[in-house]
Amino acid sequence: MKTTDRIYTIQKGDTLQKVAQELAIAPLELRRYHNIYCEIPDLIEADFPSHLEVLLLPPVKNDNEINETVEKKRRKVSFSKGNTLPFLPAGSQKNYNVKYTIEEGDEKDILNFETNVKWIAIDKNGFHLFEIKRAKAIYINTLAPDTMMDEMDAKTTEALYPLQVVVDSTGKWVDVYNYNEIVERWENTKKEILDYYEGDVTQIHIKHVEQYLETKANLMTALKSDYFLNAFFNGIHVGYTPEYTFENNITFPLIKEEEALFKVQQKVEPFLEENHSIKVEQTGDYVDIDIAFELDPWEGNYKATYFLNPDNYCIEKMELECCINYDSPVKSTITIEGIEEVEKQTMDTNHQLN
Repeated sequence: MKTTDRIYTIQKGDTLQKVAQELAIAPLELRRYHNIYCEIPDLIEADFPSHLEVLLLPPVKNDNEINETVEKKRRKVSFSKGNTLPFLPAGSQKNYNVKYTIEEGDEKDILNFETNVKWIAIDKNGFHLFEIKRAKAIYINTLAPDTMMDEMDAKTTEALYPLQVVVDSTGKWVDVYNYNEIVERWENTKKEILDYYEGDVTQIHIKHVEQYLETKANLMTALKSDYFLNAFFNGIHVGYTPEYTFENNITFPLIKEEEALFKVQQKVEPFLEENHSIKVEQTGDYVDIDIAFELDPWEGNYKATYFLNPDNYCIEKMELECCINYDSPVKSTITIEGIEEVEKQTMDTNHQLN
């Protein structure tokens, strides 16, 4: 038998906590159910909005009926004109756990670090400025850097961050903003490296870094191999077809300083997920553009899944995996997951961000 929603008429002095106690329903459950079915202006946050007159109550049903009703009444994703997925990062700031898994043949390396992404400003053309900070603690295969090269690479990274990047209205990074500041920081970092390390390896490392910092164009070229920038600022905030999907070409630096091309199907789910996030997927195959001597083309695939905050459409969590079956197969997996506020406070206490 089908049941209708029950309602509670809000009285003067009522609060979410008070009504929950009177009805013997958990406050979180009251808010969750009401927010699923109410109009957007009537959403409950910490407490009832001042204009709210009626609270929607969960009907008395068995579990199967409740699941069926929730599925039918899932909230739709709000798109802007032309079925465009908006990008509204103003005021946003979030810490993330980042993990790279790189496999080449029988070798496998895992890199872990924490990073902070903060929106700074927007210009008249709709370009956003973001600042990215990284925690000094970087772990390679669960261990702190323990070789001279790893230690120098980690030290060099300190000169690069905070990194300020320009991001267009689709959410794709297009420029480095604080190039001059990075060059100045590098001079101090170089002195520290030379004071601690010596030998030909150190000199080669210094020369290599300075080649990339010689011009902004050189630095941009180097950063095209940065997994985080390419995965996080991927340009998914674009117009979708009425079927919420379209075909797209994606490039990704599967091998350092070399971009691989993939033809993907890009899709956004028109309804929010159970956790109220927006799901975007990119799935496709490698395109071998260097076929010669009538050899069989290399094969590979690409898959990325994004979960976005429904309020600002920024990334809460994502995973990207791509591979190419060369003679020695190459595969990279990138996971980026937002750190909750409690964990964030621990991170701020335990890790000094550059």
